[in-house]
Amino acid sequence: NIDSYQITSNNPKNIIMLSNNLEDDLSLMIKKFNFIKQLDKNTDYALSLKTIISSLSCKIILKKSFLDLGKSKLDSIGYTCIAFLTTSLHEDMDKLGEFGAYDLSEPHTLKINNKKLLIQMFRFPGGTIGELIQPLKIV
Repeated sequence: NIDSYQITSNNPKNIIMLSNNLEDDLSLMIKKFNFIKQLDKNTDYALSLKTIISSLSCKIILKKSFLDLGKSKLDSIGYTCIAFLTTSLHEDMDKLGEFGAYDLSEPHTLKINNKKLLIQMFRFPGGTIGELIQPLKIV
């Protein structure tokens, strides 16, 4: 079983994300998801995301994995996927492919708590599973 990322127990806003391709994952996180590279004495791969809603801010620490994350599955033990909200799923997915994301799924809709969501899965260049979620208006 492969855990692609984990939330550190002392701070739920600190997420450790494993990667088989640190440089490309770092590039994607900065250029596509607008994370900012932080100076961190423990790692060269600390990223922060500052949002207009401070409670949604987080820090991602990229760590090299020696396991083949390209074989991880959603039903593996532990946290296996990292999700991002979007307002333009199709446009964002096109851009993710340009940054080396692969295994792009077909978009699908899901209704949760009377809210309709458009969801599409992908793998980061380093193998971690990601998903984009776009809330839709119900007519």
